Amino acid sequence: MIDKMLYFPYIRVPENKWFTRMLLYWDEVGSIVPSEYIKRPESLGPYMRELVQAGLVRQVIPVNYTYGIPKFTESFLELIDQNQMIEARRGTTLERHEIFLIHIEKTGDVLANALCDRRLARPVKYPWYEVEKVTANLFMAYLASVLGHSSDLQMEPITDHIESFSVFSNSPQSILSPRSLIDQLRITVLEGVLPAPSGGIPAREIVAFKDKYSGLLKRFRRHIESSLLDVALITDKDSRDRKLCLLQDGLREQIDEIQARMNERRWPRIVFGTFCVLVAAAIPGAEAIATGNTISALKALPGLVAAIYSVLNDSTNQDKILRSPLAYAALTQKRLTR
Repeated sequence: MIDKMLYFPYIRVPENKWFTRMLLYWDEVGSIVPSEYIKRPESLGPYMRELVQAGLVRQVIPVNYTYGIPKFTESFLELIDQNQMIEARRGTTLERHEIFLIHIEKTGDVLANALCDRRLARPVKYPWYEVEKVTANLFMAYLASVLGHSSDLQMEPITDHIESFSVFSNSPQSILSPRSLIDQLRITVLEGVLPAPSGGIPAREIVAFKDKYSGLLKRFRRHIESSLLDVALITDKDSRDRKLCLLQDGLREQIDEIQARMNERRWPRIVFGTFCVLVAAAIPGAEAIATGNTISALKALPGLVAAIYSVLNDSTNQDKILRSPLAYAALTQKRLTR
């Protein structure tokens, strides 16, 4: 089970209680950062710079990994060339400024030029490119997934933007509601877990708490993860919901212990978050691949998942994709379950 996370789609991590949870419960959190930011740390902003200096956020320089990945560019171009929504948006959305800025170190020159040729991107002030928004959302999720599964990083993608999370589906819509996305991908949602302070706390406080209670935090989070992996494989919704209720009831003692340790430090009011995970094995087609029916099953996978699967052509990495969480998210602050 992987104990590290890779945040996307932005360079700067969010300054909120959701991200504080990520810092507390995972061993390491990374962000995809161009190399120029290493030389100019002030560009990260004061919050992220503090986290980097405290060792809580790792700066992942994409070019250190993508250059050695076969078919990295080809697989993504094949993905977007088969996407009818992106085909319909060529050129038009750039003029309406429905764009996302992406640094050249994330795409590389070849991919950036190919996107420009397709009228899905255009250079602005180098090294930045304006990229058509649907294409950009697909790319950032693709990049985070491929980087995260590299042997040197071993990080699970995580995001707080539904546009970034929804691209794992096969829906023709560019943006899905949290409810419809959960229904389509059988995302597992567990509410009222992962206690964390409601207000901001200094990085040194997070470091001190993790140094003292890292074992407690990791055991708790791993218990939830392993249980959710099992729940995601239950196809009947009523049975799945009953299993989630039983799991939540069984976590109460551990939740109370973690909350007590946090209260000892006089942190701001402790609140309880939503644990949301997309498990690859629950995606249509993934179970068939896992049992050996690869060719026909690949056709059933959502396009992004199939692209990730194909570009990581090492069988060990492919197996990890199918048998582990594919991505985590904070989809909404409202209740997601029915």
